[in-house]
Amino acid sequence: MRVNWILLALAAATLIFLMILRPGGTPDQQATEFADDSADSERQASSVPADSGEVRERRAPEATADAGEAVVDPQPEAERPSGGYDSIGRLFHASDDYHALTEDMIDAAQEGDAAAQYYLSRVLSQCRLAVSQFDGEFPDEQQMAMATPGELNPEINDLMMEQVGRCRGFFDDEPDHYGDADGWLEEAAKQGYGPAVMQQGIRQYQHWRVGRDSDFDPAQVVDTLRKRNPDTLASASQLSALGGSPQEDEMAWLMLACEYGQDCSADADWVKALCLQEGCPPGFQGAEDALSLLMTPGELERARDRMDELEQALDAGDFESLFP
Repeated sequence: MRVNWILLALAAATLIFLMILRPGGTPDQQATEFADDSADSERQASSVPADSGEVRERRAPEATADAGEAVVDPQPEAERPSGGYDSIGRLFHASDDYHALTEDMIDAAQEGDAAAQYYLSRVLSQCRLAVSQFDGEFPDEQQMAMATPGELNPEINDLMMEQVGRCRGFFDDEPDHYGDADGWLEEAAKQGYGPAVMQQGIRQYQHWRVGRDSDFDPAQVVDTLRKRNPDTLASASQLSALGGSPQEDEMAWLMLACEYGQDCSADADWVKALCLQEGCPPGFQGAEDALSLLMTPGELERARDRMDELEQALDAGDFESLFP
């Protein structure tokens, strides 16, 4: 059984309503919200301004195409990063109020903080979709149920309400007041910020594979992935799927993301959503139990073996072994 990639894009635990509101999107659309990675230097949570004061109209700079190049040398196993999110990434993943988070990030983004620019892009993309889907009026449970495809478990409405609820403040203060999501993404990528670089790489990959004009840079993708940020590792499963790799490869990337800090517990939003769609048995323990619904025991074992191979290929800087 092939993975429902709109569903497993929820590995970032922020995009449940994207699966429901835009079922059957193109691979590029499915990939758009699906990557983030650690910054080159740790940013402290206190570096994000606490209050920006009155809301002002702000615009992101014009998008540009050049995100630079990366050179990848072998990395000894002893020097593997420990993974995890940077400070602003932790704020983003813990937030239940994206409007308040935007007010905290906007000044830092305008001052050139690449992490703030990237996560601002994520928030604006998600909340603009939510606001437009419900015509600017925050939905009640009945309206939410009407927006849910009938083939999905109705219990997913609770998860949907939680996700859209994070954008509640934007129903009174439109996302456009804070600039263009793509513009902020381009600014972050131009500075070489890993999450933005990876997100752009996913968009460019298919053109590169068939020899068309593309800015896709395999060395830069490897350099980004080997920082072992959990969301970026999860996004590599999408890159693997776009390249036609076996399902075991796609699952191995998700399992590797779990190893490096992605929430893969039974309480993780993406795990709960998967269980609602596929039907997890009572007492399941988390992501691997949920993913086992998509694979035979033999396939799951091969995915575990492939996860070890991916670690070694990342250390070696070998793109072809990562995405054969």
